[in-house]
Amino acid sequence: MHTEAGKREAALAVMEASEGGYERGAALREAALALGLGLELHQLPAESGQLALVSLAPTAPPLAMAGSDPEAAAAAALRFLRRALAPARP
Repeated sequence: MHTEAGKREAALAVMEASEGGYERGAALREAALALGLGLELHQLPAESGQLALVSLAPTAPPLAMAGSDPEAAAAAALRFLRRALAPARP
């Protein structure tokens, strides 16, 4: 994920702070804001109940993460962002 260093550091700081019990949805909103991304949450009917979908935009390729509920979808998106924003290994 290509992003400015300042935005990257701000988003990583928010995500690090969220590890102490901060609500995942709130942490994701803060991280998306720091990165200049929009965030959308959709809840869709599924055979087994509900399916929550989180999408981040604008991104290329488009990013969407799913979970059984909004917290699970937000957790999946946070895991992706942590990996994508991690410093590159030499």
